[in-house]
Amino acid sequence: MVEDQLGKESRVLITTHNQLIASDAHAQLYELRPLCPEESWMPFLKKTFPTASTSPVVCLVEFEGMGNEIIKKYKGLPLAIVVSGGLLSRKEKSKSSWRKY
Repeated sequence: MVEDQLGKESRVLITTHNQLIASDAHAQLYELRPLCPEESWMPFLKKTFPTASTSPVVCLVEFEGMGNEIIKKYKGLPLAIVVSGGLLSRKEKSKSSWRKY
């Protein structure tokens, strides 16, 4: 068992969509809900415009519609949202570039 190998003070964190995997580990389950679009917005903006001298909200005014579509595509999954924002941060800040994404 993990406890025998790591000691009683150690913790192992398992993340999964499959509750059977978590229950096989005989662990306490914590269920997280997906982020709503409003909660998704700021992490997306911070990753997409990491060097914005002002609020990233100001930088995205012309991209707001496309940004909302991207957020919807990832259905509230935080990792997917920030990864997509990080990828977009490396692209040219133009609507044509974002449409290709």
